[in-house]
Amino acid sequence: MRDIKFRAWNIEDSEMFVNVHRQYDWNILQAESFYELINDKNIILMQYTGLKDKNGKEIYEGDIVKNEHGHINFIVYSDFSMRFHTNGYYGGGVKFYNQINEIIGNIYENKELLK
Repeated sequence: MRDIKFRAWNIEDSEMFVNVHRQYDWNILQAESFYELINDKNIILMQYTGLKDKNGKEIYEGDIVKNEHGHINFIVYSDFSMRFHTNGYYGGGVKFYNQINEIIGNIYENKELLK
């Protein structure tokens, strides 16, 4: 069973908040409840995949990852297949995990890594 966790990107302040599941975090993000938080147009929530990279770092939606061959991609959630996968690698769903070597950033703070 995996932990259900979220992190949040605050568009207005260009700030990332991790472990957004506590009342304390909601207050920092100016939300009174999780429902209010998910409906805030200035907040982008990213869910934890339940997986970690080779360094033990938790992998979330929006993370930019590099595999053992140096290929760089990012993690997305597919509503169609109801699973996480890397952008451009749709075939394997969670099987992609053994192709991820490490997290090198995320799509909000490190867009330049995707070029």
